[in-house]
Amino acid sequence: MVWVGLPDEHCDRESSADDAGERREERARLHEEIARSHERAAHAIPGGKADMHEQTADRHRQAAHQVRMDQQAAQQQPSRPHGE
Repeated sequence: MVWVGLPDEHCDRESSADDAGERREERARLHEEIARSHERAAHAIPGGKADMHEQTADRHRQAAHQVRMDQQAAQQQPSRPHGE
């Protein structure tokens, strides 16, 4: 593969990709943390509100899973220099 531009630009793109991956992982961790909080609330609150918290926990777990799937897809895409 031929890189267009300066080598520093290539390093910056790799660094940006790493930063994006770290942000995605942090977002996934936050979704999981929120899901755990909703689960605790569901166990602490009797009745209909418990169901709401369980559903919200499920949605946050699904969101965390989707963020990780998006990250995996982004890692599998070949990086290309600007202008290609």
